[in-house]
Amino acid sequence: MARSRTLLALALTVLGAHAHADEFHFETFRFGQRALGMGGAVTAYADEPEASFYNPAGLALLGGTRFSGTLNFFAFDHRTQKGGLRAGEFFAPEDLESSDFEPIPSSSVLTTTFGDGRHVLGLAAFLQSDSSEVFAGRRDATLPTGDYDASRTTVERRRQDQILLRGLVYGYRVDPGLALGASLLLASQDRTEIARRAEVLQRRATQDSVFVDASTREDSTTHSLLAQVGVLWRPSEAWSLGLSCRSPSLTLKGDADVVYTRVSSGNPDAGERPLLVDERTHQDATTLLPPNCRAGLAWRIPDRLVITFDTSIHVPLAYDRYALTSQLASRAAQLGEAVDAEPVLNAALGLEYRPAVRWPLRLGLFTNRTSAPAITPQPTELGPADVDLYGATLSAGYLGDDRAINLGAEVQMGTGYDAIPADLTSLIQDRDFRRIDRSEWRVVFFVSGAVTFAKKQATEILESWQSQDAPAGP
Repeated sequence: MARSRTLLALALTVLGAHAHADEFHFETFRFGQRALGMGGAVTAYADEPEASFYNPAGLALLGGTRFSGTLNFFAFDHRTQKGGLRAGEFFAPEDLESSDFEPIPSSSVLTTTFGDGRHVLGLAAFLQSDSSEVFAGRRDATLPTGDYDASRTTVERRRQDQILLRGLVYGYRVDPGLALGASLLLASQDRTEIARRAEVLQRRATQDSVFVDASTREDSTTHSLLAQVGVLWRPSEAWSLGLSCRSPSLTLKGDADVVYTRVSSGNPDAGERPLLVDERTHQDATTLLPPNCRAGLAWRIPDRLVITFDTSIHVPLAYDRYALTSQLASRAAQLGEAVDAEPVLNAALGLEYRPAVRWPLRLGLFTNRTSAPAITPQPTELGPADVDLYGATLSAGYLGDDRAINLGAEVQMGTGYDAIPADLTSLIQDRDFRRIDRSEWRVVFFVSGAVTFAKKQATEILESWQSQDAPAGP
């Protein structure tokens, strides 16, 4: 009983973990041993606890009490902005790069059967994706003419999101070939977005200088609820079909802080005085995750070969995170106020081959296209990057009698566009931005495992939960 409680406490602890996320890419992470190796194509092959992310009906086909978890012990992201460091009047554009390394837990699920064995209840936590970027650079240049003969330009752009999905999952087995499922999840999101640019002009002979430093910053935290339902049907031993749909999220609580700051030394030669502008607002915030549906098909030769195919669609939505004053909205360059998510369709193809019954080899191909709106040749504001990603996974595992382990790697890459401030005035008053080329690639090495508790341990956990819910005696 002590061991069961320890494992339960461990699962609940993992549920509190956070990681960075990107709300415009929906296939950045995979969950579960099969999904990790098969590109996420498991909506119709939901035979493990973590597959409840794709189709909660799969839980109903699992027996006993199980714990499943995944650890990405090496995850490396790299992004490049072509010509992201620029000041047209001072020097030729230069590239900016952002790299990020984070070993983080990505998912955990604890499930147990109850009643007549046809009901399954689970506690689950999923990190939808992982994305954090910092583009920063500085360039000193010599000016050929004018009162000032040297310049220094500094640019910085930061985007950081954190999303965690956690909640309850339920499955019901109608008969051996048909299962239904549902989940209720709490989505917690923390966002930070910063755009900063500074320019210094200097007279080398006298060391006189003037400068301007302008920045905008947004911090928001929101909590919302979303529901998911699914069905899994196996008309024969060889074929299975799955369908799962998730509702749009319902915001429960949200807070946001938006700050605009400008510091200027002034120019004594022109009669300009030093200036400090610090405008900020705190208000309610909203985050909406779009509704989506997944459909899957699986064909199998038991204990030898499985081929799966998944497709998913996220519907469009548009909303404002908060309502800025007109003055602050103009100066803040609309960093994250308006959200416009376009419809996006993704697909995945998976293969599992077992040269021996206990040794599965898995391969997956998938798309991770963005729902962010296209960036026009002459953008009028900053916003999320427009980059479609394409990925592949490969893994090898071992299946024991009551436990399993899986090791593998994944790579994603893609190209697209980003928007940057054209010059300092873009962050002060003029809306002058540039579209630039952008490339991304990501490598993840992962280990995942699952444990099936013995019948006695499962019974102890179930009895413990039931005793807590039972009414007190006289």
